[in-house]
Amino acid sequence: MRFEPGERFDYQGHLIFNRILHVDLFDSELEGIINRLPEFDADKESARSGFEEYPFSAQVNDHPGLPGEIRDICSNTTLLKYRYEDLVEEEALVEGERTTVDVPKLRDADVFLHPPNRIYIRASKREAKNVHKALSQVLNDHISEIEFDEDFLMWIFYNYASDKFGGESFEELFGDHNLKVELLTDVSITGERDTFGSVNRVEDSVDISRNIPILTGILRGNRISMIGGGFDYLGEKINLEINKSGRIHFKAGKGGLSVRNPLARMATSVALIHTFTEVYDRWKNLPDSSKYPPVSFFEQLYNDLQQQGVTVDEVNLDTISKVHGGRGGGGD
Repeated sequence: MRFEPGERFDYQGHLIFNRILHVDLFDSELEGIINRLPEFDADKESARSGFEEYPFSAQVNDHPGLPGEIRDICSNTTLLKYRYEDLVEEEALVEGERTTVDVPKLRDADVFLHPPNRIYIRASKREAKNVHKALSQVLNDHISEIEFDEDFLMWIFYNYASDKFGGESFEELFGDHNLKVELLTDVSITGERDTFGSVNRVEDSVDISRNIPILTGILRGNRISMIGGGFDYLGEKINLEINKSGRIHFKAGKGGLSVRNPLARMATSVALIHTFTEVYDRWKNLPDSSKYPPVSFFEQLYNDLQQQGVTVDEVNLDTISKVHGGRGGGGD
């Protein structure tokens, strides 16, 4: 199967990128890498899984209404469709009797190669694992997964509450990236079991910065493993969820993506992931004074809980600050 130049872009499933990869990939090597990947061919029994190049960047460039920043990012992006046949059980009438048979179904995943060193995989967990394996057979040791440091997720949480706690805001540090935290509504923390359990997940909260189970968990040394909500990207609200595993889930039914067609949704998502990973790279190079919350942040969390009638026993704020990457010692 080959893609026709005018074929309309579409995708199966949800806008979930289950893996982000770092790879030593350069423009001069891109074509050679693509040529070495197994090619999908539905007419060959031995090629029922493989890759096909799709004219994604050309279609994005021709799409009306997309901001120039998104078109610029996607113009450097190569989309490979990973296609494979999957057997699905279905009921069928066989020789007059109703029975269950295995029917081959064509599935696909989207693999975005963005030089010089990024690959974004939109696929289910199983598909993403298979794609990663296929890429590794070509790229060998030059490929690795990107996971988000829990301290980075805490930094997003802290900066979301910067008006309350006096920190530098996300957009003040990285305003040139056209990305702002607008409203955080979802968060998961993991760690020691307490009154609320070892894993706490809150969704659609009005204000996660005042959520009792979350604040209690943080003050007990639990770590943020997922954070999500509304982000302003190029003036448009995009709802997404970021997991420490590197998984990014775009909520296409909410915000600006809900009124976009599939091509515009995907282009916006790819551009935002690219922007977000750049922010992550820059965060890793920040000085500690900007990279981690000060002790005063955790003091304010403790005071907020007390105002809500909750006391967290045996809390050493200096120790908790260090657990979350902070500087300790009471400094700001």
